[in-house]
Formats: sequence, C-alpha cells, structure tokens
Amino acid sequence: MSDNDQAPTDREEVLIEKLRASVGQFVSGTDLASLLGVSRAAVGKRILGLRRKGWEIEAVPNRGYRLISAGDSLAPESVTPLLNTRWMGRLYLPHEELGSTSDAAAKMAEEGAPNGTVVLAESQTGGRGRMGRAWHSPPGVNLHFSVVLRPEMDPAIAPVLSLAAAVGIANGVRGFVGHPPTVKWPNDLLYRRLKFCGLLLEMLGASRFVIVGVGVNVNMMSFPPELQGTTTSLQNERGEPVRRSAVLASVLNSLEDWFDRFYSDGPRPVLGAWLGLADWIGQRVVVSGPKGRLAGVAIGLDDAGALRLRTDDGQEHRILSGTVELR
Repeated sequence: MSDNDQAPTDREEVLIEKLRASVGQFVSGTDLASLLGVSRAAVGKRILGLRRKGWEIEAVPNRGYRLISAGDSLAPESVTPLLNTRWMGRLYLPHEELGSTSDAAAKMAEEGAPNGTVVLAESQTGGRGRMGRAWHSPPGVNLHFSVVLRPEMDPAIAPVLSLAAAVGIANGVRGFVGHPPTVKWPNDLLYRRLKFCGLLLEMLGASRFVIVGVGVNVNMMSFPPELQGTTTSLQNERGEPVRRSAVLASVLNSLEDWFDRFYSDGPRPVLGAWLGLADWIGQRVVVSGPKGRLAGVAIGLDDAGALRLRTDDGQEHRILSGTVELR
C-alpha cells in the first residue's frame, strides 16, 4: 500500500486510536508502519504532527512510541469522548486555521450540515465580533468555534437565543474557575468586569439556520495594548492552565441543555437564568446604540430579550441593540 492509498487524516485517527489503546506501553515503529501501510519514516512525520497539536508522545530507539497524554489537543479523539450530547457537536470539524469559523459554518449549513454542527479553528485570520469588530485569535491558547442551529421558533424572540447561548457558556465554564461569570447584554461574559468570552449570533432567515460564533479566552496570558485592562482568560482567573478540550466539551454539553430548555419551555427560564448572572441590573449604565448614547438605570429585560433602561426623566426605553458600558 502506498502513502496515498489512505487520507492522512484517516491514518492519523488510526494512529491515535492505537496509541490510546496502548497508553503507557510502547508500540514499535514497525508495527505502526504496518498498521498504517506507510514507511517508518512516514510514521515519524505523523508523530511530529501530533506533537505539534499538543499530543505528548515519547519516542525511544528500539522500543517505539508511547502516548503520555493528549496534552491540549482539540482533535476529535480528545473532545468527542467528553460529550454527553444528543445533537450538539455530533458533527465536529476542527481546523488549524480558517478565515472565520462562522463563515465556514454558514457555508456548510447552506450545503445541508445538520443541527448542532460545530466548526472550530485553532486560529482565525478574519474572526469578528459584533458590529464588524475584529476578534483577536492567536493559535493554540483559546477556543474559536461556531455552531449551526436550525431552530423552529418565533423570530420575534430570536434574541433570546443569544441569551441562552450566554447562559450555556456561563454554566459550562463555571467549574473551571469555581464560580460562574457574569453576563453583559447582549453577548459578553465577564470575570471581575473583564471580558473573557464573546458570542455573535447571525440569523440567516431565508436559509432557515442560525450561526452562533463563540470566542473564549482560555489560556491566553498577554493581550494586545488595545485589550489590556478590559480582557481576561480562564487561566488568569484560575491561576493555572486549563485544558481546552475539557472546556469545549463542557460548554457544548451546557449549550445543548440550554437550547433545549429554550425550545421546550420558551424564553422565561432563559431570561431568569441570564438575569441571575447580570449583577449590574439595577445600576446606572450607559448604552451606546444607533440613536446615540443613553444613560440611566438598567431595570431588566423584556420577554423578547430587549434591555429595559429607565432614564433620569422617568421614561423607560426598550433597547434592541447597542453596547452597555458598566461602571
């Protein structure tokens, strides 16, 4: 069999399965070459590729290769065993680099990708947040992924889907830091008022699908000047590195739970959970939106997920889009 008889990604999966099945024991290069149908030199190249992805593999002459740990790999073999979902992430497609995971997910959705498809990239060259802002996406330290959803719901309450995503992520990461984060309307998650996660929900109504793009700062320790003082990461809050595969699986498990609650029970459970994480409700804030800046007291959300703001003249405003500035 030549090296071209089987796709490299397929061989890589077989190699990982063999090493995992023999964890703690050496597997000879000859045996691996025979299993994969490639040369021993080709086995060595694939081992180097796995190491670059975070797999810790020991190599000893005349003994072979031994898997020590999966490291911080986001390969399917590291993530899917941790999922307890029915539909979320059951099609999981990681990439080394993409322009935008949301663009890739939307293209797949157009081609028929199922509900719950997850597209992930180690790094993005064109990651974006709300209002077209760029999302800083260095490789190897964070999570950048997008989810395809095919919800059947009243479009009038679609903004609550974004709030459900925020609640799902908040509950998915709380075990890694020891307490839940707070949420900032409409789509940021914070620790100590510092942002560590943003999400962007894009509704493509004519195509009957929704793309939820998520960026989570996991092990990022230094930030570009424009983000310093406003941004943090799970590692910063925990005080030690966090395994990204565990975070991703926990978040996907929680997202499915909260999306299912929204679909079955409507907005109220989601709104209640979200408000329970919004420690700034009842305080003065400034909202910058299409109509300029409004200052007042945030008094809650309405049933469609819009922010309710009472200004100093006693009027209540329903804010559909904008950016909240917290004191």
